[in-house]
Amino acid sequence: MNRIRDWFRTTHVWECKKRSEIVSPTSTERSDMVERSEWDRPVQFILSLVGYAVGLGSIWRFPYIAMVNGGGAFLVPYIIFMLFCGIPFCYMEFTLGQFTGLSPVKSFEFLPLLKGLGWSMLLVSGMLCVYYNIVMAWVIFYFTQSFQWNLPWKSCNNSWNTPTCFSYMQMTNLSSIRANGTSSTMEFWNHRVLEVSASIDQIGGVNWNLFGCMVAAWAITFLCLFKGIKSSGKVVYVTALAPYLFLTLLVIRGVTLPGAFIGLEFYLKPDWEQLKSFKIWTSAAVQVFYSLGPAWGGLITMSSYNCYRRKFNRMEQRFMGAVVSDCEGVVKTNVHFRDAVILPVVCGGTSIFGGLAVFSITGHMAYQMNSEDVTALMLTGPGLAFIAYPEALGRIPGAAIWTVLFFAMLFTLGLDTQFATLETMTSGFVDRFPNTLGKHKTLFTLFVCCAQFGLGFILVTRVSHKSF
Repeated sequence: MNRIRDWFRTTHVWECKKRSEIVSPTSTERSDMVERSEWDRPVQFILSLVGYAVGLGSIWRFPYIAMVNGGGAFLVPYIIFMLFCGIPFCYMEFTLGQFTGLSPVKSFEFLPLLKGLGWSMLLVSGMLCVYYNIVMAWVIFYFTQSFQWNLPWKSCNNSWNTPTCFSYMQMTNLSSIRANGTSSTMEFWNHRVLEVSASIDQIGGVNWNLFGCMVAAWAITFLCLFKGIKSSGKVVYVTALAPYLFLTLLVIRGVTLPGAFIGLEFYLKPDWEQLKSFKIWTSAAVQVFYSLGPAWGGLITMSSYNCYRRKFNRMEQRFMGAVVSDCEGVVKTNVHFRDAVILPVVCGGTSIFGGLAVFSITGHMAYQMNSEDVTALMLTGPGLAFIAYPEALGRIPGAAIWTVLFFAMLFTLGLDTQFATLETMTSGFVDRFPNTLGKHKTLFTLFVCCAQFGLGFILVTRVSHKSF
């Protein structure tokens, strides 16, 4: 503990805004100082965290995981892990980020043995940026294609369709699916969106449609982040709140459709016997860590922009010791234990709520096909977002409107996650090389976006689905 306090007091005392009123840094410290931004308002921090945690996995992963792991029974281990793992991990990372005022790359330097943790978090964030951006490119493509009253994936009368294509719109029973047939939605995904090649050793050229969409996705990301949290903190008022509006509209529409109960029963009906299985507990733990993102760097980075001057509880006072006395008389703000509780609660609640939208509309689709086997229509991951759900939405009156809302929601969810992951990368390098990059963070952010675009280039070739 003494080592941590000494490290903080000798290297980061000046991180507190206007800290010169309290402690005057030496000339050596002043030469390495980089003015660190702070959130304009605490609500921007909360919204940024919610946008980061409530990502695409809340829509396309959680509902399926819950369904195959006992339905309503899955909520028991999920809530347990959220309370006893999610909240403590969030609290720990919020404390570290706000206490040091630094990104993960520098915040672990109080112990040389842990330096690699910060760099590993930066590496994970870099890979996640590439992954999320190609998903956003797919979303943009579907979004633009949704502005048609007759959605292009609803029929088999298009140039990309094959002779084995069949349309769910023309079917009244699942048993009539041809053994070797491919749905029109699947063919749209494979032959129109991805333009897949025959095998992984045949790259087949660039998919220029996706190339343009990926350029647009990175351009939007940069424009939202070019001033760091000063710009993204204002954008999150829209990107973090809009998904809840879209999701609420989808849930209301879904639960009022005929047959919605079929899907909701599959989703929520508890199978208590599953609690005896080890699988349901591991799945719940994985989902909690997957959604909240501890050890990925985003939570530490976002909390590092909180004002250091805050209210300390007894636990933190014992941890920080005499450091607290250095800031006596400062304004007390932002009790981050409250934030560590809010984030898991909102994240878990959104995941459960999102499942209502997914399964109510899927249940309606099964009802129209005279079937009660919702599992035959369900996919997980990208398959749910880009195949199963567009197919289900296509069967609703005014399908184009609901499809536009759905993909707008997915885009904002992906964009919010990009904010934290990209900021983790840029702030990590800026904190590590303050004299070189500190005054040129906007240009460095542009460079990182271009570099990430280059790394993701393979994902816009016709072999992308195999490398993804």
